[in-house]
Parts: sequence; structure tokens; C-alpha cells
Amino acid sequence: MVWLGGYDSALCQFRRPAEWVVERLEEVGSHSAIHSFFIDDEPHADCPNVRQQMINRSDLVKSHVPGAVTMLTENRGGDFATLANTTDVLGIIVYPCSYPSGCVYSKIDERIAQAEAAGVDRYWGAPQSFGDEYYRVPTPTEQIEIFERWNASRMEGYLGYAWSSHTDPETLDTHEELWDAWSAQNSTSLVGSPLPSVPASTAPPSVSPPPSSGSPSSADPLIVAVGDIACAPGSAVTATKCRHQATSDLVLSQTPDAVLTLGDQQYEDGTLVLLLRSRQLAHRVPELLRLDR
Repeated sequence: MVWLGGYDSALCQFRRPAEWVVERLEEVGSHSAIHSFFIDDEPHADCPNVRQQMINRSDLVKSHVPGAVTMLTENRGGDFATLANTTDVLGIIVYPCSYPSGCVYSKIDERIAQAEAAGVDRYWGAPQSFGDEYYRVPTPTEQIEIFERWNASRMEGYLGYAWSSHTDPETLDTHEELWDAWSAQNSTSLVGSPLPSVPASTAPPSVSPPPSSGSPSSADPLIVAVGDIACAPGSAVTATKCRHQATSDLVLSQTPDAVLTLGDQQYEDGTLVLLLRSRQLAHRVPELLRLDR
């Protein structure tokens, strides 16, 4: 899969000009190792011309590489209608397993239903196999359930997130207990294919958030410290960036008595206008701020 630079939804333009893309296409051509061309990850539908921009970039690829398959990924189900069929394939992003909520598999079903309602012709799934401060790595049994939810749809393929990552601390390369589930999935014909259960001996103990350094009693106040909180208003929310809403949800799920903010509460600068705008975008962040006193 060839990444073509992506789209900046804050500026409503591609990060790389068409000339740069053409140069890259001429370098790789129609090499047999190329599976597809990745136009963008989560462009969203905030920009007024984003649909036509995605179509134009896909057409540009096809004009230089006949028979090329183009794709983009999106996590907002409400944006599927705008982005539907702008590329050959839509990659549907939804991560059902988190520390606050456990694994809510219905999120997968809901996102697939949104793609179907939007008239998406071809789509791939993005099975979760990673964890960070908010999202939790699935157990082998949970991983199989995630696959089976996707397999019950008419998806044509899948992009596992992720084998490794420079930002997410837990990924598939270090969670060998999930490899059997992935091997079983890779051997299926996808649609409607059930997967075998994982032997109990391979399932790790239940995963919980990282332990605190102390052992507070029920009478002790619970303090949560947070820093590097909010991107500039209008910045794209991705799986690894600008997740101030997820930060707020994670903090509040601990029902703290107080929250200490450690700095860098608002990027790129801490002006009052930006700070208030970000708080409007993340409806629960005001609750977090009220605890910070």
C-alpha cells in the first residue's frame, strides 16, 4: 500500500501537490508488489470541497497507473455519505475496546450500517489490535469476536491497526497472544466465515489500566494529572492525535476528586479564545476543568 501524503482538513487541501504525487507514481509505476494507493486517513467532511478533492486525487492516480486501486479511511459514520465512492474503497475505522467501556462490539455493527446507508459500494474493515491510554488491546477471544462482526458484513478486506506504531504503546508486534487469531482470520474467505475459538491457555489475564504507584484507601482523595490536552480548534481528530475528548472521558471515568493540569493545556498557544473554543468542541471537558481548582 502506497501512502500519498494525506489531506489537511484544517487547511482543506492535500499536504502534497499533484506534481509531487505524479513524481511518486512515476517512480513506482504499476509494480507488482503494490496493492493499493492510500489517499488519506480520516479526511472527514468538514471542508466544503472535500468530496471533489478526493475524487480528483483518485482520478490522478488512475490516470498514471491504469488499474490502480485507491482507498481512504474514515472514522466518522456521519461523514460516509460525503466520502462514499470517492475512491475505490472506503476503509471503515472503529475501535470497540477501551478501558472505560470494555469491548462494545455493536459499534462495529453500527458503523457498517452507516456505510451501507451511505451507499458505499466497496469497503474494508479496520480490526483493532492496539492499545493506548484510552483504548485497550483486545484479548484473543475478543479479537475473534471483532473479526466475526466484520466477517458478517460484505467487507472485501481489512487493514489491521496496527502491527507497530511510533505513537501507540501497545501493538500487534508485541502481543503474540493475538497472532493465532490473526492467522485464523487470514485463512478465511472473509464474508460469513466463523473463526475457531482460542484455547483458554492462550488467553491472557484480563487487562486493566496501568496500576498507580500507590495503594490508596477508600478514604484517600483521588487525584488525576493531565497535560498536553487540546489541539487547536478545527484540527483533525485521529487515532493518535487531538484526542482531548477521549482524554476527558478517561479522566472522568476515574471519578476523581480533583484534576491537576500539568501544562500545554491548549495548542498552539494558550489564548482564552482558543481555550474556550476547544472546550465547546469537547462537551465534557468543562467538567474536567471544574475539578481543576
